[in-house]
Amino acid sequence: MAQITLPISLGPAFWEKQKSALAKAAKAPVTKLGDELKTLAKLHLGIDWAAVGDDKLDSVDQAHARMSQLEDAARGKIKALAEQAQAIETAALKFDAEAKKDKQFPKEPLAAASAVAKAAKEFRSEVDDFVARSRKALAARAAALAAQKAKGASATGTGGGAESKAAKLVRARGLDAIRKIKKPVPGAKPLRFVIVQGKTTVATYLGPAVGPAQEVLLKGLIPGEAPYKTFKDLHGVLAWEKNAVTFVSDVLPAGLVKKMQLWLKKILKLNLRLRVRKTSGEVEETEGEDIQDDLLAPDPAEMADRSQAGHDFQQRLAKLQPDIKRAMSGASAEQIRELLASIGQHGKTGAYEEADAELDEIEALLEQGVDADAGTGARGATADAEPVSPDAMTSWKTRRAAAVTALKAVAAQIAETRHASSARAIIEIQAVVKNLTPEPASLQQVTELQRYLATDDVVTDVCELAEDIRAPLLDALAELRAKLVA
Repeated sequence: MAQITLPISLGPAFWEKQKSALAKAAKAPVTKLGDELKTLAKLHLGIDWAAVGDDKLDSVDQAHARMSQLEDAARGKIKALAEQAQAIETAALKFDAEAKKDKQFPKEPLAAASAVAKAAKEFRSEVDDFVARSRKALAARAAALAAQKAKGASATGTGGGAESKAAKLVRARGLDAIRKIKKPVPGAKPLRFVIVQGKTTVATYLGPAVGPAQEVLLKGLIPGEAPYKTFKDLHGVLAWEKNAVTFVSDVLPAGLVKKMQLWLKKILKLNLRLRVRKTSGEVEETEGEDIQDDLLAPDPAEMADRSQAGHDFQQRLAKLQPDIKRAMSGASAEQIRELLASIGQHGKTGAYEEADAELDEIEALLEQGVDADAGTGARGATADAEPVSPDAMTSWKTRRAAAVTALKAVAAQIAETRHASSARAIIEIQAVVKNLTPEPASLQQVTELQRYLATDDVVTDVCELAEDIRAPLLDALAELRAKLVA
C-alpha cells in the first residue's frame, strides 16, 4: 500500500514564497501558518507508512503485529498528523477572512491561503481513508494467511486441534492466578488482568504481570478479529468473591463479562463464575459452576514447564553466587540479604516468576556496586562531580534498582511473544537501562537524566503499559538536585 504524499501546497516552501507579497501589505494579519506547515511536514516524515501497510507479510503473527502497529499509529502519530492538518485549515481560513477586510490586500497571499485550506481539508480526509483502507487490507491479509496455515496443517496432518504454546501459557497463568486468589497469602503481589476485545471475541489474560507482551499474546490467539480494543487497569485487581473470579476495576465497560466467560471456558476448560465489580459497588456477573481445587491443579505439561523454569532459575542463581558473595560486605548487603530470603521462599513454593524478578533486582544492585568501585575511573564520577548526600544517593539507587527490575520484566514479556518487532523493542528497553546513570554525582548528569526521563518515548510507553518508573525516579533526582545546588 503506497504512502500518503504531502501536497506541494502544504509544504513549508509554498507559504515562504508569499513573504515578498505580504511585505507589501499595509497591515498583514498575524499568522503562524508557516510554522504550522513546518510541523505538518515533520509529522508526515515521522511516520513509517510501510510499517502500517499490508506489504511483505508472511505469517498470521506478522499480520497481527502490523495491525497492532496500525492501531498504535492511528491513536498516535497518524492522529497527530490529521489534527495538525485541521489546525492548518483553521489557520488558513482565519488568515483569509482577516486579510479580505483590506480591499487593497495583495491577491497572491489570498489565493495561497485558500489553496492551503483546501489542500489541508483534502489531506485530512485522505489520512482518514488511509487508516480505513489499511485496516480492511490487513484484516483480509490476516484471514488469507490464517487460511493458508490451516490448509498447510491439514495437508501435513499437523492440525489435529492441538493446543498452541500461547494457549498453554495463558491457561497455565490463568489457573495459577485463580489458585492464588482462592487461597491468598498475606503480603502477596496482586494478580491483574489484560483484556482484548475483538469483533466477536473477548480474550482475557490473568497473571502477576500484564503489559504489551500479554496484549500481543492475546491478539495472536484471536486472529482475524481486528480492529482490537484493549482494556488494562493499573489499579485493577483480581479477587475471589462469592465463589467467582472477580475483576475489580472501573475501566471495564458493561457487556463484556459474558464473552470473557465464554473465552475463558474454552482456554481454561472451566465454566467459571465471573464478576466485574466497580469500586463504587456496581456489579455485573454471570452464572457458572462451583470450581473445586482439584480442577485447578496444574496438568503434566504445566508441571514440566515449571520444572524447567526451576532448573533455569537455579543455574542463573548459581552463576551469580560469586558476585553476591563479594557484595555481602558492601553497602547493598542488607537489601541483597532480604531479597535472597524472599527468593528462598519463592523457590520452596515454585514461584519462579517472582523469584526471577527479585533476582533481577539483585543484579541491578550488583551492577551499582561495580560502578561504585570504579571510583573516578571510566565508569565513576565525572571530573566536575561534587559531594552528594548519602541519603539522596541511596534513594536514587534504590529507585533505579526497582526501575531496572520493571524494565527487565517488560523485556522478558516481550521476548516471550517472539514477534518480528520484539528484538527492536528489547534493544530499546535495554538502552533505557543503560541511560539510567547508576550514580549521578554532578548537576549536569542530574539535569540530563531529568530531561531524558521526561521526554523519552520508550520510558513513556513503559509507564503507560506496565509500570510507572518515571515518577519515583524523578522524585529521587529532585532530591539529588536540591543537595547539589544547596
